[in-house]
Amino acid sequence: MALNGRSKKARAGLPVRGRRPPNTPPRRPESLVVGIGASAGGIEALRKLFSALPNDLGVAYVVIVHLAPDHESELAAILARCTKMPVMEFKGNQSLTLKRDSVYVMSPAHKLEISDATIGATAFKEPPGRRIADRPVLSLAG
Repeated sequence: MALNGRSKKARAGLPVRGRRPPNTPPRRPESLVVGIGASAGGIEALRKLFSALPNDLGVAYVVIVHLAPDHESELAAILARCTKMPVMEFKGNQSLTLKRDSVYVMSPAHKLEISDATIGATAFKEPPGRRIADRPVLSLAG
């Protein structure tokens, strides 16, 4: 032990046995993205999930629901009523930087691609029966 009950490392502000120095926030990954997929029947489960999730976990949530591309989706509005996090729906050709503590909802008529910390949406070129459902999940995997 040392002066005032603190070791030299502690007095110097260095970690002691795996502890963080005082007043140092925990380290988080630069961009943590959680992809959530569901069918149209999973909307109630999504409501429950976002109602229960804390709003400050430092995570960007990407929600992909299998819906008919020719119908307007109200999913972004539904989820916005369940959380204090900003909820954004992607429509048209868009590209945004993913932000922590935010929810991104994919429009049913668009495909999603994620690269590094950027999320993008483009219109499908494939006819409805030929679309690859796991493309967004594969882009999340990097």
